[in-house]
Amino acid sequence: MMKHPIYNEIVLSYFFNTKQADSLQGGSVLSAMVGSPAQGGVLKLQLQISGDQIKNAVFKAYGNAALIAAAEYLCETVIGLSIAAVQNINAADIAAVLSLPRSLFSTALLVEDTLKTVLGKRGE
Repeated sequence: MMKHPIYNEIVLSYFFNTKQADSLQGGSVLSAMVGSPAQGGVLKLQLQISGDQIKNAVFKAYGNAALIAAAEYLCETVIGLSIAAVQNINAADIAAVLSLPRSLFSTALLVEDTLKTVLGKRGE
């Protein structure tokens, strides 16, 4: 993998190997979009839920490579997990896995906020 002045190899690997950048349709799909182009990023996250388990997770993102990598990591991680397990995922965990520098921590916060917003729609 090539060296990049801002992004590490972990971020670049998720960024260049996205599998979950997609859209879902159907009644068991919950969606949320959080962020602002003016603030540097927008993330739409969709979770397909069956019972108490996440069957699929996809995203659409407008932002930097770290945002796309963080969204990809999140989607890959939550598939197959229970809602209870997913509720414990936070920005610090995402930033640690991706080795994000402090200057990109807001990216992990955006992903966490989007996840919490989607989960908050459960039962609506």
